[in-house]
Amino acid sequence: MGDPNGSEHGGDPSADRRLGRELDLTAATALREQCLELMSTGGDVEIDVSDVESVTTPCIQVLLAAERSLAADGRKLRVAGDSDSMRRAFADLGLGEHYRNWSER
Repeated sequence: MGDPNGSEHGGDPSADRRLGRELDLTAATALREQCLELMSTGGDVEIDVSDVESVTTPCIQVLLAAERSLAADGRKLRVAGDSDSMRRAFADLGLGEHYRNWSER
């Protein structure tokens, strides 16, 4: 399973915002911690989904909760990179447009 904290990416400075390959139930807690860490820096939060190969509802819920918390502070969640798996998972839940809004620059 990919590491939601991005440690598999070595010294890459963007690794802390890069999501793991498999975002399933077992990754949800680590993803939550990753989001909280990114949110603590202030400003908008950008996550890189380019490595994501699989995502399930618990991790989508974590991302939606992060977005809600950011919005309460007048901040935004943004998505960098591209992942067919992320687009499909959000679309399957009727959240395709929501996900596309995160991807807009």
